[in-house]
Amino acid sequence: MTSETSALPERKNGLTTVLNTVIAPREAFESLRDGPTWGWAYVIVMALSVVGWFIALPVNDHIAVVMTQNMIAHNVLGMGSLTDEQKARALERAAHPAVLNRVFGLAILAIVPFLVVFIETLFLLAGNAIGRGKSTFKQLWAAAMNINVVTFGLFTLAISIVAVLRGPASFSTSAEYYRDIPTLALLVPQGSPGMVAFFATIQPFSLWGLFLMATALIVIGNASRAVSWATAIVNLLFYGMLSAAIANAFKF
Repeated sequence: MTSETSALPERKNGLTTVLNTVIAPREAFESLRDGPTWGWAYVIVMALSVVGWFIALPVNDHIAVVMTQNMIAHNVLGMGSLTDEQKARALERAAHPAVLNRVFGLAILAIVPFLVVFIETLFLLAGNAIGRGKSTFKQLWAAAMNINVVTFGLFTLAISIVAVLRGPASFSTSAEYYRDIPTLALLVPQGSPGMVAFFATIQPFSLWGLFLMATALIVIGNASRAVSWATAIVNLLFYGMLSAAIANAFKF
Protein backbone atom coordinates (compact mmCIF):
# COMPACT_ATOMS: atom_id res chain seq x y z
CA MET A 1 0.00 0.00 0.00
CA THR A 2 2.84 2.36 0.92
CA SER A 3 4.65 1.74 -2.36
CA GLU A 4 1.43 2.35 -4.31
CA THR A 5 0.84 5.60 -2.47
CA SER A 6 4.38 6.83 -3.08
CA ALA A 7 4.01 6.05 -6.76
CA LEU A 8 1.12 8.50 -7.10
CA PRO A 9 2.11 11.82 -8.73
CA GLU A 10 2.45 14.71 -6.30
CA ARG A 11 -0.54 17.03 -6.40
CA LYS A 12 0.60 20.41 -7.67
CA ASN A 13 -0.16 23.48 -5.58
CA GLY A 14 -1.51 26.25 -7.81
CA LEU A 15 -0.68 29.01 -5.34
CA THR A 16 2.90 27.83 -5.04
CA THR A 17 3.19 27.70 -8.82
CA VAL A 18 1.94 31.28 -9.12
CA LEU A 19 4.46 32.46 -6.53
CA ASN A 20 7.26 30.56 -8.23
CA THR A 21 6.36 32.10 -11.59
CA VAL A 22 7.32 35.42 -10.03
CA ILE A 23 10.35 34.41 -7.98
CA ALA A 24 11.51 31.02 -9.35
CA PRO A 25 10.17 30.63 -12.91
CA ARG A 26 12.16 27.55 -13.82
CA GLU A 27 10.75 25.69 -10.84
CA ALA A 28 7.26 26.93 -11.70
CA PHE A 29 7.45 25.71 -15.28
CA GLU A 30 8.89 22.37 -14.23
CA SER A 31 5.82 22.01 -12.01
CA LEU A 32 3.51 22.98 -14.89
CA ARG A 33 5.25 20.45 -17.12
CA ASP A 34 4.39 17.66 -14.71
CA GLY A 35 0.94 18.91 -13.67
CA PRO A 36 -0.57 21.90 -15.53
CA THR A 37 -2.67 24.12 -13.27
CA TRP A 38 -4.05 27.58 -13.93
CA GLY A 39 -7.15 28.09 -11.76
CA TRP A 40 -5.38 29.94 -8.95
CA ALA A 41 -3.43 31.96 -11.49
CA TYR A 42 -6.68 33.25 -13.01
CA VAL A 43 -8.10 34.06 -9.57
CA ILE A 44 -4.99 36.08 -8.70
CA VAL A 45 -4.95 37.83 -12.09
CA MET A 46 -8.56 38.88 -11.49
CA ALA A 47 -7.95 39.91 -7.87
CA LEU A 48 -5.01 42.15 -8.82
CA SER A 49 -6.85 43.57 -11.84
CA VAL A 50 -10.09 44.31 -9.97
CA VAL A 51 -8.20 46.07 -7.17
CA GLY A 52 -6.33 48.11 -9.77
CA TRP A 53 -9.55 48.88 -11.66
CA PHE A 54 -11.37 49.96 -8.50
CA ILE A 55 -8.74 52.30 -7.10
CA ALA A 56 -8.23 53.90 -10.52
CA LEU A 57 -11.93 54.62 -11.21
CA PRO A 58 -11.55 58.43 -10.85
CA VAL A 59 -8.60 58.38 -13.25
CA ASN A 60 -10.41 56.18 -15.75
CA ASP A 61 -13.52 58.39 -15.66
CA HIS A 62 -11.40 61.46 -16.35
CA ILE A 63 -9.65 59.72 -19.25
CA ALA A 64 -13.02 58.59 -20.63
CA VAL A 65 -14.17 62.22 -20.78
CA VAL A 66 -11.00 63.35 -22.54
CA MET A 67 -11.17 60.43 -24.98
CA THR A 68 -14.80 61.24 -25.77
CA GLN A 69 -13.82 64.85 -26.45
CA ASN A 70 -11.05 63.65 -28.79
CA MET A 71 -13.42 61.30 -30.61
CA ILE A 72 -15.89 64.15 -31.11
CA ALA A 73 -13.12 66.47 -32.31
CA HIS A 74 -11.79 63.92 -34.81
CA ASN A 75 -15.23 62.58 -35.78
CA VAL A 76 -14.31 59.04 -34.73
CA LEU A 77 -17.25 56.67 -35.29
CA GLY A 78 -19.24 59.66 -36.54
CA MET A 79 -19.29 61.34 -33.12
CA GLY A 80 -18.37 64.68 -34.65
CA SER A 81 -21.70 64.66 -36.49
CA LEU A 82 -23.78 64.42 -33.31
CA THR A 83 -25.95 67.32 -32.22
CA ASP A 84 -24.74 69.50 -29.36
CA GLU A 85 -27.25 67.84 -27.06
CA GLN A 86 -26.07 64.36 -28.03
CA LYS A 87 -22.44 65.37 -27.52
CA ALA A 88 -23.28 66.72 -24.07
CA ARG A 89 -25.04 63.47 -23.15
CA ALA A 90 -22.05 61.44 -24.37
CA LEU A 91 -19.69 63.50 -22.21
CA GLU A 92 -22.01 63.17 -19.21
CA ARG A 93 -22.15 59.38 -19.62
CA ALA A 94 -18.35 59.29 -19.81
CA ALA A 95 -17.98 61.39 -16.65
CA HIS A 96 -20.65 59.54 -14.65
CA PRO A 97 -21.04 55.97 -15.95
CA ALA A 98 -24.20 54.10 -15.02
CA VAL A 99 -23.94 51.15 -12.63
CA LEU A 100 -24.69 48.81 -15.52
CA ASN A 101 -21.67 50.20 -17.36
CA ARG A 102 -19.51 49.48 -14.32
CA VAL A 103 -20.79 45.90 -14.22
CA PHE A 104 -20.15 45.56 -17.96
CA GLY A 105 -16.61 46.83 -17.43
CA LEU A 106 -15.98 44.20 -14.77
CA ALA A 107 -17.39 41.51 -17.06
CA ILE A 108 -15.02 42.58 -19.83
CA LEU A 109 -12.15 42.58 -17.32
CA ALA A 110 -13.02 38.98 -16.41
CA ILE A 111 -13.03 37.88 -20.06
CA VAL A 112 -9.92 39.67 -21.33
CA PRO A 113 -7.39 37.40 -19.56
CA PHE A 114 -8.85 34.36 -21.35
CA LEU A 115 -8.53 36.09 -24.72
CA VAL A 116 -4.97 37.20 -24.01
CA VAL A 117 -3.96 33.76 -22.73
CA PHE A 118 -5.52 32.08 -25.77
CA ILE A 119 -3.55 34.32 -28.16
CA GLU A 120 -0.33 33.77 -26.24
CA THR A 121 -0.92 30.02 -26.14
CA LEU A 122 -1.16 30.04 -29.94
CA PHE A 123 2.20 31.83 -30.14
CA LEU A 124 3.67 29.32 -27.68
CA LEU A 125 2.31 26.39 -29.68
CA ALA A 126 3.85 27.81 -32.85
CA GLY A 127 7.18 28.30 -31.12
CA ASN A 128 6.97 24.80 -29.65
CA ALA A 129 6.35 23.29 -33.08
CA ILE A 130 9.08 25.27 -34.85
CA GLY A 131 11.52 24.72 -32.01
CA ARG A 132 10.80 20.98 -31.89
CA GLY A 133 9.47 21.15 -28.37
CA LYS A 134 7.32 18.56 -26.63
CA SER A 135 4.79 20.80 -24.88
CA THR A 136 1.03 20.27 -25.07
CA PHE A 137 -1.74 22.84 -25.37
CA LYS A 138 -2.74 22.20 -21.76
CA GLN A 139 0.78 22.83 -20.48
CA LEU A 140 1.25 26.01 -22.51
CA TRP A 141 -2.20 27.36 -21.62
CA ALA A 142 -1.35 26.90 -17.93
CA ALA A 143 2.02 28.59 -18.46
CA ALA A 144 0.43 31.56 -20.26
CA MET A 145 -2.15 32.06 -17.50
CA ASN A 146 0.53 32.01 -14.81
CA ILE A 147 2.66 34.44 -16.83
CA ASN A 148 -0.31 36.80 -16.99
CA VAL A 149 -0.17 37.18 -13.22
CA VAL A 150 2.84 39.36 -14.04
CA THR A 151 1.98 40.85 -17.42
CA PHE A 152 -1.72 41.51 -16.75
CA GLY A 153 -2.40 41.39 -13.01
CA LEU A 154 0.70 43.01 -11.51
CA PHE A 155 0.94 45.44 -14.44
CA THR A 156 -2.65 46.63 -14.00
CA LEU A 157 -2.20 47.07 -10.25
CA ALA A 158 1.12 48.90 -10.64
CA ILE A 159 -0.07 51.47 -13.18
CA SER A 160 -3.26 52.04 -11.19
CA ILE A 161 -1.36 52.79 -7.98
CA VAL A 162 0.98 55.22 -9.72
CA ALA A 163 -1.92 56.86 -11.56
CA VAL A 164 -3.84 57.43 -8.32
CA LEU A 165 -0.75 58.93 -6.68
CA ARG A 166 -0.35 61.34 -9.60
CA GLY A 167 -4.04 62.23 -9.78
CA PRO A 168 -6.62 62.21 -12.62
CA ALA A 169 -5.62 65.62 -13.98
CA SER A 170 -2.18 64.24 -14.89
CA PHE A 171 -3.64 62.28 -17.81
CA SER A 172 -5.30 63.45 -21.00
CA THR A 173 -5.25 60.15 -22.91
CA SER A 174 -5.34 56.45 -22.12
CA ALA A 175 -1.89 56.16 -23.69
CA GLU A 176 -0.50 58.50 -21.03
CA TYR A 177 -2.10 56.30 -18.38
CA TYR A 178 -0.42 53.17 -19.68
CA ARG A 179 2.88 55.02 -20.02
CA ASP A 180 2.76 55.87 -16.33
CA ILE A 181 5.54 53.37 -15.73
CA PRO A 182 8.79 53.74 -17.75
CA THR A 183 8.44 52.60 -21.36
CA LEU A 184 10.34 53.11 -24.60
CA ALA A 185 7.65 55.66 -25.51
CA LEU A 186 9.77 58.12 -23.55
CA LEU A 187 12.09 58.09 -26.57
CA VAL A 188 9.37 59.33 -28.95
CA PRO A 189 7.31 61.87 -26.96
CA GLN A 190 6.33 63.76 -30.12
CA GLY A 191 5.63 60.69 -32.23
CA SER A 192 2.32 59.82 -33.83
CA PRO A 193 -0.30 58.10 -31.63
CA GLY A 194 0.51 54.77 -33.28
CA MET A 195 4.25 55.13 -32.81
CA VAL A 196 3.90 56.15 -29.17
CA ALA A 197 1.46 53.29 -28.50
CA PHE A 198 3.83 50.78 -30.12
CA PHE A 199 6.82 51.78 -28.01
CA ALA A 200 4.64 52.06 -24.89
CA THR A 201 4.15 48.28 -24.95
CA ILE A 202 7.85 47.81 -24.29
CA GLN A 203 8.03 48.28 -20.53
CA PRO A 204 9.33 46.40 -17.46
CA PHE A 205 6.34 44.07 -17.12
CA SER A 206 6.20 43.15 -20.81
CA LEU A 207 9.95 42.46 -20.83
CA TRP A 208 9.50 40.34 -17.70
CA GLY A 209 6.76 38.47 -19.57
CA LEU A 210 9.04 38.03 -22.58
CA PHE A 211 11.62 36.33 -20.36
CA LEU A 212 8.96 34.11 -18.77
CA MET A 213 7.49 33.11 -22.13
CA ALA A 214 10.86 32.04 -23.53
CA THR A 215 11.70 30.20 -20.31
CA ALA A 216 8.38 28.34 -20.41
CA LEU A 217 9.05 26.99 -23.90
CA ILE A 218 12.56 25.93 -22.97
CA VAL A 219 11.72 24.31 -19.62
CA ILE A 220 8.34 22.71 -20.36
CA GLY A 221 9.01 21.31 -23.81
CA ASN A 222 12.78 21.60 -24.25
CA ALA A 223 12.25 23.75 -27.33
CA SER A 224 15.13 25.43 -29.13
CA ARG A 225 16.42 28.41 -27.13
CA ALA A 226 16.73 30.59 -30.22
CA VAL A 227 13.20 29.80 -31.34
CA SER A 228 11.83 30.25 -27.82
CA TRP A 229 13.29 33.74 -27.52
CA ALA A 230 12.21 34.63 -31.05
CA THR A 231 8.66 33.50 -30.24
CA ALA A 232 8.53 35.68 -27.13
CA ILE A 233 9.82 38.68 -29.08
CA VAL A 234 7.31 38.19 -31.89
CA ASN A 235 4.52 37.95 -29.31
CA LEU A 236 5.58 41.28 -27.81
CA LEU A 237 5.80 42.91 -31.25
CA PHE A 238 2.30 41.65 -32.04
CA TYR A 239 0.87 43.49 -29.05
CA GLY A 240 2.85 46.56 -30.00
CA MET A 241 1.39 46.59 -33.52
CA LEU A 242 -2.11 45.92 -32.16
CA SER A 243 -1.79 48.85 -29.74
CA ALA A 244 -0.55 51.08 -32.56
CA ALA A 245 -3.48 50.15 -34.79
CA ILE A 246 -6.00 50.89 -32.03
CA ALA A 247 -4.33 54.20 -31.16
CA ASN A 248 -4.39 55.33 -34.81
CA ALA A 249 -8.01 54.28 -35.25
CA PHE A 250 -9.38 55.99 -32.14
CA LYS A 251 -6.93 58.90 -31.89
CA PHE A 252 -5.72 57.90 -28.44
